[in-house]
Amino acid sequence: MLKRSPCGRWTTIELGPLPIEAIKYYLGISLAPGQVVFHWHAQKHAFEEEDKRYREKICSPHYVSTICDPTHVGQQPKYIGKAFDIVRVVSDVGPIVLLGIGITPQKKGIYGVHSAYLLESDTLERRIRVKTTHKIMI
Repeated sequence: MLKRSPCGRWTTIELGPLPIEAIKYYLGISLAPGQVVFHWHAQKHAFEEEDKRYREKICSPHYVSTICDPTHVGQQPKYIGKAFDIVRVVSDVGPIVLLGIGITPQKKGIYGVHSAYLLESDTLERRIRVKTTHKIMI
Protein backbone atom coordinates (compact mmCIF):
# COMPACT_ATOMS: atom_id res chain seq x y z
CA MET A 1 0.00 0.00 0.00
CA LEU A 2 2.36 2.71 -1.22
CA LYS A 3 0.40 5.85 -1.93
CA ARG A 4 1.94 9.24 -2.54
CA SER A 5 0.49 12.69 -2.20
CA PRO A 6 -0.12 14.53 -5.47
CA CYS A 7 2.99 16.64 -4.83
CA GLY A 8 5.04 13.53 -3.99
CA ARG A 9 6.25 14.91 -0.65
CA TRP A 10 4.37 12.50 1.61
CA THR A 11 3.98 8.73 1.31
CA THR A 12 1.52 6.52 3.20
CA ILE A 13 3.53 4.50 5.72
CA GLU A 14 2.61 1.13 7.24
CA LEU A 15 3.87 1.21 10.82
CA GLY A 16 3.09 -2.26 12.12
CA PRO A 17 0.54 -4.12 14.22
CA LEU A 18 -1.52 -2.23 16.77
CA PRO A 19 -0.41 -3.21 20.32
CA ILE A 20 -3.92 -4.37 21.27
CA GLU A 21 -2.86 -6.23 24.44
CA ALA A 22 -1.33 -3.10 26.03
CA ILE A 23 -4.31 -0.98 24.95
CA LYS A 24 -6.76 -3.43 26.49
CA TYR A 25 -4.75 -3.91 29.68
CA TYR A 26 -4.07 -0.24 30.42
CA LEU A 27 -6.97 1.57 28.78
CA GLY A 28 -9.69 -1.08 28.95
CA ILE A 29 -10.38 -0.74 25.23
CA SER A 30 -10.91 -3.96 23.28
CA LEU A 31 -9.88 -3.56 19.66
CA ALA A 32 -9.69 -5.99 16.79
CA PRO A 33 -6.18 -6.80 15.60
CA GLY A 34 -4.98 -4.57 12.81
CA GLN A 35 -2.21 -2.57 11.23
CA VAL A 36 -1.40 1.06 11.96
CA VAL A 37 -1.00 3.28 8.93
CA PHE A 38 0.04 6.93 8.67
CA HIS A 39 -1.75 8.06 5.51
CA TRP A 40 -0.09 10.74 3.41
CA HIS A 41 -3.02 13.14 3.87
CA ALA A 42 -2.77 12.85 7.68
CA GLN A 43 0.96 13.60 7.46
CA LYS A 44 0.26 16.61 5.28
CA HIS A 45 -2.25 17.88 7.82
CA ALA A 46 0.20 17.31 10.68
CA PHE A 47 3.32 18.73 9.09
CA GLU A 48 2.61 21.01 6.15
CA GLU A 49 3.05 24.28 8.03
CA GLU A 50 6.64 25.49 8.13
CA ASP A 51 6.81 25.67 11.93
CA LYS A 52 5.74 22.01 12.20
CA ARG A 53 8.30 20.54 9.80
CA TYR A 54 10.93 20.16 12.51
CA ARG A 55 8.55 17.70 14.24
CA GLU A 56 8.42 15.57 11.13
CA LYS A 57 12.23 15.37 10.96
CA ILE A 58 12.52 14.38 14.61
CA CYS A 59 9.46 12.10 14.82
CA SER A 60 9.60 10.22 11.52
CA PRO A 61 12.60 7.97 12.27
CA HIS A 62 10.68 6.68 15.32
CA TYR A 63 7.19 5.98 13.91
CA VAL A 64 7.67 2.22 13.56
CA SER A 65 9.35 1.76 16.95
CA THR A 66 6.61 3.84 18.60
CA ILE A 67 4.00 1.34 17.37
CA CYS A 68 6.04 -1.86 17.63
CA ASP A 69 7.77 -1.08 20.93
CA PRO A 70 5.78 1.62 22.77
CA THR A 71 6.72 2.73 26.26
CA HIS A 72 3.32 4.26 27.16
CA VAL A 73 -0.33 4.25 26.12
CA GLY A 74 -2.91 6.83 27.02
CA GLN A 75 -6.24 8.43 26.34
CA GLN A 76 -7.02 12.06 27.02
CA PRO A 77 -10.52 12.83 28.36
CA LYS A 78 -11.65 14.77 25.29
CA TYR A 79 -10.83 11.78 23.05
CA ILE A 80 -12.64 9.04 24.98
CA GLY A 81 -14.45 6.89 22.45
CA LYS A 82 -12.58 8.55 19.58
CA ALA A 83 -8.81 8.11 19.84
CA PHE A 84 -5.91 7.06 22.03
CA ASP A 85 -2.19 7.78 22.21
CA ILE A 86 0.77 5.50 21.74
CA VAL A 87 4.00 6.98 23.08
CA ARG A 88 7.66 6.07 22.83
CA VAL A 89 10.38 7.56 24.98
CA VAL A 90 13.26 7.06 22.56
CA SER A 91 16.00 7.44 25.19
CA ASP A 92 16.74 9.37 28.37
CA VAL A 93 17.93 12.33 26.30
CA GLY A 94 16.06 11.63 23.08
CA PRO A 95 12.64 12.68 21.89
CA ILE A 96 9.30 11.49 23.24
CA VAL A 97 7.13 10.68 20.23
CA LEU A 98 3.33 10.55 20.49
CA LEU A 99 1.09 9.07 17.81
CA GLY A 100 -2.64 9.72 18.13
CA ILE A 101 -4.66 6.88 16.62
CA GLY A 102 -8.36 6.61 15.89
CA ILE A 103 -10.32 3.91 17.73
CA THR A 104 -12.46 3.02 14.73
CA PRO A 105 -10.62 1.24 11.93
CA GLN A 106 -10.69 3.19 8.68
CA LYS A 107 -10.92 -0.01 6.67
CA LYS A 108 -10.96 -3.61 7.75
CA GLY A 109 -7.96 -4.01 10.02
CA ILE A 110 -6.45 -0.56 9.32
CA TYR A 111 -6.08 1.97 12.13
CA GLY A 112 -5.05 5.45 11.08
CA VAL A 113 -2.67 7.85 12.77
CA HIS A 114 -4.45 11.17 13.24
CA SER A 115 -1.57 13.13 14.74
CA ALA A 116 2.12 12.88 15.50
CA TYR A 117 4.08 15.17 17.71
CA LEU A 118 6.79 15.52 20.29
CA LEU A 119 5.79 15.39 23.91
CA GLU A 120 7.68 17.26 26.62
CA SER A 121 8.86 15.08 29.53
CA ASP A 122 6.97 17.19 32.07
CA THR A 123 3.75 16.74 30.04
CA LEU A 124 4.27 12.97 29.98
CA GLU A 125 4.93 12.94 33.74
CA ARG A 126 1.77 14.98 34.41
CA ARG A 127 -0.31 12.64 32.24
CA ILE A 128 1.07 9.67 34.19
CA ARG A 129 0.25 11.37 37.52
CA VAL A 130 -3.36 12.06 36.49
CA LYS A 131 -3.62 8.53 35.04
CA THR A 132 -4.45 9.52 31.45
CA THR A 133 -1.23 7.85 30.30
CA HIS A 134 0.28 4.60 31.55
CA LYS A 135 3.81 3.20 31.42
CA ILE A 136 3.74 -0.20 29.75
CA MET A 137 5.02 -2.85 32.13
CA ILE A 138 3.73 -6.02 30.42
